[in-house]
Amino acid sequence: MTRIDFLLVTVGTTGFDELVEAVDGVVGRLDVRDGLIQYGPGRHVPRSLPSERFVPSLDPYYDKATLVIAHGGAGTALEVVGRGIPLVGVANDDRYDHHQDDVLGALSAARHLVWCRDLSRLEEAVTEAMAGDLVPLPREPCGIADLVDRHLAGLPTGRRLRLPWRWR
Repeated sequence: MTRIDFLLVTVGTTGFDELVEAVDGVVGRLDVRDGLIQYGPGRHVPRSLPSERFVPSLDPYYDKATLVIAHGGAGTALEVVGRGIPLVGVANDDRYDHHQDDVLGALSAARHLVWCRDLSRLEEAVTEAMAGDLVPLPREPCGIADLVDRHLAGLPTGRRLRLPWRWR
């Protein structure tokens, strides 16, 4: 059994009681040392790990996470895999258009995350994610600041602008 020093579970801003209940059911069978369950407006209050309905930012928890289990929202999924943290993604079937299936399907096909399609198999999905064979998300250089600089440099002005993204 792989040790999970810090497990972060997040459902985002909507309720996802099924996921929180499933996590409560498997944490005792996993080697989880610490963690946080962010459970939003759900009815089920987690019992297996410390929990908060909402937190101002997930950044401090991402910084220490060994594994993240999360809903299939694009923002959360890309944030987690972009940081190189193993992710088990679970689509919230309450979403009206099932767009989370599309997000998780694409990222799973590229082996960036493990898509848990059936919560009764959550423990297996965690084991698979912790096995260490997920593919990191490619880092593409962002050239937007240079593009804006070139555009602004061509404007008729008597002085050069100090651009905030260049203050660093």
